[in-house]
Amino acid sequence: MTKLTAEIPNGEWHGTVAAMDLDSGDLERLLRTEGKMDRETETLVAVELSVGDGCSGRMRIPQVRGLLAEGRDTAHVQETIRDNPDALPLRAQEVHVTMEEFVGLFRHLKIVLTRSDLNLAGQAYVERD
Repeated sequence: MTKLTAEIPNGEWHGTVAAMDLDSGDLERLLRTEGKMDRETETLVAVELSVGDGCSGRMRIPQVRGLLAEGRDTAHVQETIRDNPDALPLRAQEVHVTMEEFVGLFRHLKIVLTRSDLNLAGQAYVERD
């Protein structure tokens, strides 16, 4: 079973990501324009970005997938989550964008990677000279 988390088998780095939409719904609009999402019956609930092995192997051509849940808005998706406590049924749709175009979908995108063998996720720190 796949989980909504970034995992790479035997990966030395784990991380978190946060983002702000540049223009609310840009990724959804892209999916709808490509005919890959029905706004009346689906909601975009997650985005996967993969580069490297198993993708194109080149930074300019990432694999970007929108994960869509049944339900026209988050209230309806909450019902789907309640009805499927073990595994949320999602439909994956690939979006063809370059890395630059993907980053350009967001006003602010922050990625933090930490060594997987140190369990640092969420650890407070102070910068030193």
